[in-house]
Amino acid sequence: MTLLLPILSVAPRRVRHPQTLAVALVLSLVTASAFAQKAHQHGHAQMQLTLSASGQLRLQLQGAMDGFLGFEHRPRNDAQRAAVEALRQQTLLADAVIALPAEAACRLTASEGRSMLFDPAPAKGTREGHADLELVQTFQCQTPSVLTGAAGRKTGLEVSAFKHFTRLRTLELSFVVESGPGGADTGSRRLQRGKLQRIHF
Repeated sequence: MTLLLPILSVAPRRVRHPQTLAVALVLSLVTASAFAQKAHQHGHAQMQLTLSASGQLRLQLQGAMDGFLGFEHRPRNDAQRAAVEALRQQTLLADAVIALPAEAACRLTASEGRSMLFDPAPAKGTREGHADLELVQTFQCQTPSVLTGAAGRKTGLEVSAFKHFTRLRTLELSFVVESGPGGADTGSRRLQRGKLQRIHF
């Protein structure tokens, strides 16, 4: 049974002003850059999805490293160094955070994971501890209507982050979906481990 996600604070809405879509897309980038200004909270992360009419899906994720690794300091032994490298490699995979349905025919075109723990030679004066993970991924989907339901079907996408990162408890999701000339659907939702694992735009 597919569980629908509850609205957290901003109900999905359609906007049609000719300038609104461009503003919404710009605001999506601003929101992502502001992730780091939010409280550093273990087991919690923020995720933003932006889907264009051409089928480009952009994912931006930010959260405390403890939710992904179980520690936030620089690795102190071989086991921790291996864990950091495994996480870095995980961020390069298409299903690191979300699993897109095969019907959407999406391919990963770019992926970049950033963290102070990924830097082999930290800058002088870098403070120890409280590291974050930032991940940006871009997909190109041939049939984005599978994600939005525009073709009469609404498969949605699966949240795989809870499967890969067992210490992650909640994801705060915001999204912007271009849905026609001069229009966009926007909204925000909260995803919790063990309860909600599928997203419907």
